[in-house]
Amino acid sequence: MQQIVSQLIFNGAEDLPVAEMSPWLNLRVPPKEVKLAAIEAQTHRRFIKTHLPVDALVSSPRAKYIYVGGNLHPQGHQRPLARCAYS
Repeated sequence: MQQIVSQLIFNGAEDLPVAEMSPWLNLRVPPKEVKLAAIEAQTHRRFIKTHLPVDALVSSPRAKYIYVGGNLHPQGHQRPLARCAYS
């Protein structure tokens, strides 16, 4: 999903450092202060990844959100479920 979003933002550019451009905020390394400083220093349109539940996020009318979830199939197979919400 991050790769797709990066290509939408950067007009299809390939070989972008997506993991650096769009860090996983919940990951404990590097420390939060280092990660947030790097995000704040970005001059391009920012996009981030989190595994937090929707009700744990702060909502902003200036942001666009893409929610990707899963639907556990009765036989135990996970089927992807994607839903996009744009402001």
